[in-house]
Amino acid sequence: MSYLVLSRKYRPQQFQEIVGQSHVTKTLQNALLLDRLSHAYILSGPRGVGKTTTARILAKALNCLEGTKSEPCGVCGICNEITEGRSLDVLEIDGATYRGIDKIRDDLQDYLRHPPMKTLYKVVIIDEVHMLTKEAFNALLKTLEEPPPNVVFIFATTQPNKVPPTILSRCQRFDFKRILGSEIIKSLAEIMKKEKIDIDEDSLLLIAKKADGGMRDALSLLDQVISFTDGSVNFSSVRSILSVVDEEIFFSITDLAMTGNSLKGLEIVDDLMSQGYDPETLISGLLEHLRSLLIVTVTNSADLIETTKDIKKLYLAQKDRFAQSELHRISKLTEDALLSIPRSSMTRMIFESLLLKISNMDKSVEIESLLNGMGYSVEGTDSENEKKSSSIKDKSKSASNSDSEKAVAAAAKEVSDKKDDSQSQSKNSASITLEELKEKWDSIIFEISKTRNNLGNALQKSHLTGLTGNYLELSFDSDDQYQKGAVDHNSEYIRNYLKENIGIDIMLKTVSGEFNSVKNHSTEEIIEDEKETISEQDMLKHPTVEKIMEKFNGKLAL
Repeated sequence: MSYLVLSRKYRPQQFQEIVGQSHVTKTLQNALLLDRLSHAYILSGPRGVGKTTTARILAKALNCLEGTKSEPCGVCGICNEITEGRSLDVLEIDGATYRGIDKIRDDLQDYLRHPPMKTLYKVVIIDEVHMLTKEAFNALLKTLEEPPPNVVFIFATTQPNKVPPTILSRCQRFDFKRILGSEIIKSLAEIMKKEKIDIDEDSLLLIAKKADGGMRDALSLLDQVISFTDGSVNFSSVRSILSVVDEEIFFSITDLAMTGNSLKGLEIVDDLMSQGYDPETLISGLLEHLRSLLIVTVTNSADLIETTKDIKKLYLAQKDRFAQSELHRISKLTEDALLSIPRSSMTRMIFESLLLKISNMDKSVEIESLLNGMGYSVEGTDSENEKKSSSIKDKSKSASNSDSEKAVAAAAKEVSDKKDDSQSQSKNSASITLEELKEKWDSIIFEISKTRNNLGNALQKSHLTGLTGNYLELSFDSDDQYQKGAVDHNSEYIRNYLKENIGIDIMLKTVSGEFNSVKNHSTEEIIEDEKETISEQDMLKHPTVEKIMEKFNGKLAL
C-alpha cells in the first residue's frame, strides 16, 4: 500500500512537534539536559493525544548521538530504526495482546539479561499496560524495584486507575490532557497547507469538535473528509460526512419551550429520523447546545463556546429569551432522556417524548416577581405593606444588613396571616364549634379513608384539641410521629375536604406530646406562637404560597 494515512505521515518525530502537551515535553527535555532520568515512566491520558508517540521520541532522545541532548535528530540510523520499529534495543509490547505472566516473566527477563547492542539504553515500552494480568504485574514489580543498569521502562495507559499502586509508586507519572480545539485547528491547517488542499476554518472547527480533544482522531476524520470530497472541502460536505446535525435544528427545539408547538416537535423528530440520525446522537447534541446557550446566557458573551461565527450570533440573539432556571429544567429533561436511551429499544419514542415535554413545559417565574405582582414586596418597597405592618417594619429596620431580607419576608407573612385570620375568624367560629366538629370527626375520617386509607389511619391517632379562628389543632402522642408526618404532608388535602364537605376553611396545626388547647387564646397570640414554631409545612400553607399554587395549578413535592 503506497498511501500513508495522515496520522502516520505527520506523526511527531521530535518533542517540539507534539501538540498540546508542553507540560510533559518540557519536563522530559529538562530531565535529559540535567541527567535526572528516572528508570520508569507512566504516561496516562485519553486516546490519541500522543502517549505512545512521546514514548518513542523519549527512546530516541535517550539514544540519539547526533541530535541535541534534549531533542533527537530524527534522521540518524538509530532514530530511523526506532521509528520503524526494528531497533533491537527498544522493545514495544502491546499490553492488550501480550498480557500474561509468561511474556513478562520469561521473554522480558531474557531480553533484559543482555546489555544494549547499539545504543546507550535499552527501552521497554508497554502500551495499554493496565491490560496486564495481576500475575504479570507481580512479575514486573521485582524488575521495577531493582532495574538492570541502562534500562528505562515507559508505560502508556488510558486507565491508570487499573494499574496497581505498587507499580504507580515506582514510576514518574505524566498525565496527558485533551488537546484544545484551537491547537487542533492550527495543526490541521498546517497539514492541509502541506497537502495543498483548501479548507475553510468552519470545517476545521467542526472536525476539531468531533475529535473531542484527540489529535489522532482529528487526522483520521480529516483523511475521511478529503477522500469524500475528492480534494474540494467545504463546510456542508464536512457536516454531511461526519453526520453532524445542523445546529440551527437545536435552536428550533429550544424554541418549542417558548411556542408550545407540540406538532412542530413531532415534525422535527420525523425529519431527523428520515435523514438517518441516531436519537442518542441527537439528544447528546441537544445537551451540548443547552450547555452553550447557558454559558452565553450567564456570561453575556459567546467567547467561551466553540462554534462558527454565524452560530455565535444566533446564541447571542437568544440569550435573553430564556431564564437560567428554564435552561436548567430543559437540561435536566434532556439528561434524563439520554440516560434512558441504553435501557430502551424504542429510542425514537424517547426523543419524541422529550420534545413533547419541552413544548408543554410551563414558563419559569421568579418568585420575587410573582410576589410583587400579588401585592407583596419582597424587597420592602411596597408602601401598603409598610402601612399595614408598622410594628414589624420597625423590627426590619433594626435588623442587620445580612438579616434584612428575612425580616421583611417575616413582615409580609405576619401581615398576610393577620389579614387571613381577621377575614375567616368570624366565619369559622359562627359556622361550627369544636364540639360539633368532634361529633363529625369519626365520619370525616371514615370518608377520607375511602380514598386515602393511609391518611385515614394516621388521623385515627389524632385528637382534636383546639379550634380558634383559622386554626384547627390536632395533637399526637410522642410515639405517633410517623402519623403526624403523614397528616402534615396531606394537610392541604384535609383542608380542601373540610372546605368542600363541612363548609369551613381552616388551617391545620399539628403538635406532639401532651395535648395543647388553644380555646382561650386570641388570634394574635396564635400568630406569635406560629412565628416561634414555624416549620416548612406551615410555610407551605401560607396564603401567598397557596395563591401561587392555585395560579399555576401546582402540587407539593416533599
